[in-house]
Amino acid sequence: MASKKGLTRSELTSELAEKTGLKSKEIVSVFKELEDLLKKELKKGHQASIFGLFKIEVKDKAARPARTMKSPFTGEMIKVAAKPASKAVKIKPSKVLKDMV
Repeated sequence: MASKKGLTRSELTSELAEKTGLKSKEIVSVFKELEDLLKKELKKGHQASIFGLFKIEVKDKAARPARTMKSPFTGEMIKVAAKPASKAVKIKPSKVLKDMV
């Protein structure tokens, strides 16, 4: 069954295979296709919803200029490097998933 750290990939595929009657290789194939589909949609800038459990989307993060700030540890002024604009993947759980926990 599941370890204390959570379900491993092999445990997940074997449990799904047992419950659905599919072979483990078929389950792995479905997950690989799902991964490819998600990659394709996220690269286009679209969001994807997974079976009413959660929504995955790409958010743009603005660039941050270089600045000086006070170190919370030493109290002296330090220089913080600039950060370029980037993209981040955000996963938002659905109400159903939140209610499960």
